[in-house]
Amino acid sequence: MLREGVAVAGRHLDFPRSRGTMGLVSEKPKEEKENSEPELTLAAPGLELSAVSVDGMADELQALGEPAFRAKHANGFLILSHAPPAENDWLDLDTSESSIPRYPASAKRRTGLWAMELTKSRRNAYASKITLGRARNNDIIIRSSKISKLHCTFHVDGQGGFELADVGSLNGTIVNGVALEAKKRRPLKAGDYISIWRYVFEFTDLTGLIAKMAV
Repeated sequence: MLREGVAVAGRHLDFPRSRGTMGLVSEKPKEEKENSEPELTLAAPGLELSAVSVDGMADELQALGEPAFRAKHANGFLILSHAPPAENDWLDLDTSESSIPRYPASAKRRTGLWAMELTKSRRNAYASKITLGRARNNDIIIRSSKISKLHCTFHVDGQGGFELADVGSLNGTIVNGVALEAKKRRPLKAGDYISIWRYVFEFTDLTGLIAKMAV
């Protein structure tokens, strides 16, 4: 059976899929100029980030202390709020290759949430954006025929925040129930919900993530 799945900077989360061709995104279109945007920090060589347990990150926060925790992580996260029903698609959030160390679990914090850190991978030549799509060289990969090869992009706004742009995808990108205009960036704030086909992610910054850990 052919399979679909999600991957974050190389970590695939598989589930069954319909038939379709999964190619690669052409890197750096000639008409696109990125020189005016700051380059994002790349993941360390040999290290690929994945979806991680918010509970595990809470244990890391407790072990490192808040200043060190903030210094280590980016200021943007996507929290998985909704995925296709298990009877239709299967999503395996295995974190065996996570960059988050395993700390003793705290019985006081059991959120059951999974988060993806908005960190640049080494999969493509786009230095100033984080790409999401079904092609294998995206930073965040959703292996579904309903997701465009290059579906949407995340950008740093110069003040530590993030912006989101749909690149003209077939099925669109929706934020808080409103479809994005193609190639027009929308600033993101903690608590925004991003819908991409049947996936819904909550965008949050570090402050918002730390607040969820205290639940």
